[in-house]
Amino acid sequence: MTFTQATIVLNYVVDENVYSYFDQSINIWTMLCLSCFRVVTNVLNAVVFIRQGLKDSVSISMMAITCWVMVKCFSCLIHRMYGPLQAISQWVSHIWLTYTYHAEFHSIFAGFVSYSLTAYVSVERCLCVSMPLKVRSIVTVKLTLFMVVVIDVLTFGAFFVVFFNFDIYYMYYSQTLSLPIPNCDKVSIRIGLC
Repeated sequence: MTFTQATIVLNYVVDENVYSYFDQSINIWTMLCLSCFRVVTNVLNAVVFIRQGLKDSVSISMMAITCWVMVKCFSCLIHRMYGPLQAISQWVSHIWLTYTYHAEFHSIFAGFVSYSLTAYVSVERCLCVSMPLKVRSIVTVKLTLFMVVVIDVLTFGAFFVVFFNFDIYYMYYSQTLSLPIPNCDKVSIRIGLC
């Protein structure tokens, strides 16, 4: 038995209008406002850490976490800008959404790196509390800087291969303005001139 698109009936749990409302209110505007707020607060955190000086291991590791959280929030902010762009043009909003789709991966992977750095800081602080004098001589600024770089490279590098799954390019097609065309595991975009 074969089905065509006309014979398939889609049964949604939530009506599409309700889903669109929640998508607009939560996915776009709430996440956009939270991202703006977190970018500002992370810039303030970075200024505080830089003013204090990056002289001890705690400041270095916390500054690294702040930078990765800022990357996470900034990439989320860039991707969510398609919401305000809808007021200008649906077409521009759709193009922005299509081209910044991969920014979601930056946000997710930057979160993984910050979680890994937080685990490292937790272990370091636990050791400093349990053996304060012994660990202070082992955990130096150079070791912390080395561990931060290694954790950054390994964690982000483990997920970096996902970025090679996408091809985003212009294909000029005179019948349409904008038409995203999924191509298996690749994403290609058709942009046409009218």
